[in-house]
Amino acid sequence: MNEIIEKFRKCVVQIATPYSSGTGFILADVGLIVTNYHVIKNCDEAVVNGREFKKTRAKVLFTDPLLDVAFLESPVEKSFSGPVLSAGPVLEGDSVLAIGHPFGLKYTSTSGIVSKTDRDYNGIKYFQIDAAINPGNSGGPLINSKGEIIGINTFIIKDAESLGFSLPYSYVIECVEAYLKVTPKVAIRCQSCRKMQLKDELSGGFCNNCGIRFDKDDISARPFIPEGIVAKIESVISKCSVDPGISRCGPMLWEISDELAWIKISYAQATKFIIFDAPVSYVPEEKISEFFEYILSENYELKNVVFSLKNNELYLSAITFEDDFHEDTGLTKLKELIDSAGSYRKRLFLKFNAKAIQDISV
Repeated sequence: MNEIIEKFRKCVVQIATPYSSGTGFILADVGLIVTNYHVIKNCDEAVVNGREFKKTRAKVLFTDPLLDVAFLESPVEKSFSGPVLSAGPVLEGDSVLAIGHPFGLKYTSTSGIVSKTDRDYNGIKYFQIDAAINPGNSGGPLINSKGEIIGINTFIIKDAESLGFSLPYSYVIECVEAYLKVTPKVAIRCQSCRKMQLKDELSGGFCNNCGIRFDKDDISARPFIPEGIVAKIESVISKCSVDPGISRCGPMLWEISDELAWIKISYAQATKFIIFDAPVSYVPEEKISEFFEYILSENYELKNVVFSLKNNELYLSAITFEDDFHEDTGLTKLKELIDSAGSYRKRLFLKFNAKAIQDISV
């Protein structure tokens, strides 16, 4: 299974919009990213991040609201070598692996078995699986023991343990074959007659084949206009010469990354705190006392940020309550994190052989 997980690190991508976040996977031979429709709903583009390309925007090319399937343009060449959809049967009891980004935790894999191969829900036959899947897994691949994709991890039953559902590969193949007939145009599949409809040819929002009216949210993107604290945070990010759209990792979550530092910004709605975190290093195996003495002395000198510790991981952090957050002070904190994090990573390695926490934004 380790070889399979490593193989899929190249094709499994993280997807983010201002409204949601999830997982997708690259079908290299057709040049598409596959995900769930609900991951990119209300958007005509999404931010995608993967091992084989820099974080970028990707256009939404195809949606099927009934099957909850969507395709995005892939930023990698079709010659890219990636896994393929399985053409073999799936049996109850088969071992499976789910890979995704639940809760923003990159490349999380869980294993289990297929509990049932034809669980009916709204007239669609799903694979019922006991591999743990969580928010953020949506759109990720379900993989068999051969390393083939057999489905899309789509939904779970709330408050039920290890009860997940994956859309079988046969539906995905059906969608791919239908879309390739109209590629690269933007299309939607009618929930009623199942015919492919080009979005720029829809007659007043009605299907040109059967006449059913599409849901407005299914055919129109919802413009995202930052407001309140989100607007303030994104203004601060912009002033650091960073595109806030590219930095979004989902609702109320942003990441800024360069060669020296990686900074995560989050807003906790429940507590109204804005948190800036920059991973620095792991606690070294030797010279631990000297290491902490140095960190405490440096902490005394820092003005806008502080060192914090989570298990054996050292961070530079700043926290501000929403009512006290101002763009000028927020900008000062963010700039200090950007300037200091990379410097401390190098310094702690040279002084204590403290290994830097790698950028896990991909």
